[in-house]
Amino acid sequence: MTQVRLEEILSKENVSNEEMSEILGDMFLSFSKHFKEIKSQMNVLCEEMDGLKKEIQAIEQKSKLGFGIILEDEED
Repeated sequence: MTQVRLEEILSKENVSNEEMSEILGDMFLSFSKHFKEIKSQMNVLCEEMDGLKKEIQAIEQKSKLGFGIILEDEED
């Protein structure tokens, strides 16, 4: 639906059921497209997180080869 058509419908004093259905149908299609975009972006983020998780696990495995990290140096 174009902006002109929407303004035309909304400028009327009484909106018919058909016109209301037209508006609601167009809103549904718009929401559907946005949800698909969001789902796609979430999938990309999940793939990136999986990659990062694998990298972190690889670093953890390598760090177990005799190296350690001292978080706090305790005084004796």
